[in-house]
Amino acid sequence: MGGPHRLVGLSQRARSPFATTSVATRSSSPQFGFRAPQGVGPPTQADHPVPRRPQRPPGPGGFGLLKATAASAVTYRGLYQVLRLERTWRWRNTYGWMAKYPIEPYVMRSFVRPVLERADIRFDGRKAIGSVSGRYARDVARRLVRDFDKPVQLVWASEDHVFPLAHATRYSRELGAGLRTVEDSYTYVTEDQPAAVARLLIG
Repeated sequence: MGGPHRLVGLSQRARSPFATTSVATRSSSPQFGFRAPQGVGPPTQADHPVPRRPQRPPGPGGFGLLKATAASAVTYRGLYQVLRLERTWRWRNTYGWMAKYPIEPYVMRSFVRPVLERADIRFDGRKAIGSVSGRYARDVARRLVRDFDKPVQLVWASEDHVFPLAHATRYSRELGAGLRTVEDSYTYVTEDQPAAVARLLIG
């Protein structure tokens, strides 16, 4: 494997608003009690050099409701039914805190329809959410620090409410990685600022 490894901050791996990820991707979970979003600014990127200093990384949080509903196929399926209504897609405990700007309806339908219509996907979702534990994140972090010696570059949303920028700073210290931010974006950086992310990935 040649060049630096790019880890895009969990704007992207999990497309369900009730899923996981942002040390190297994007995941989300129902979030409650957040303050109002800050003002909108132009899309820019800023470098955040950080020293290499081992530190315990953050573990996944905010999964209490998800883990509780995942205990039953009935409650887990019920949790998602509200997403049948388009007006719920901008609620902050669905996708409102994942994407700063509305995502095109046809894209949103591709996100929510599978979990609404396919029992096998809901089954996999229940297994994944039910096994979420900070212990696993910390174990993986220790392995990365010990065994992974390739360059790492973290790309993170500056206004991420699900995976705060402070988490990225801690990960970058642990991994000795560079950290660059995508401004004017929430967790789904490739939806909010696709051109900015593309420039970072090829730059």
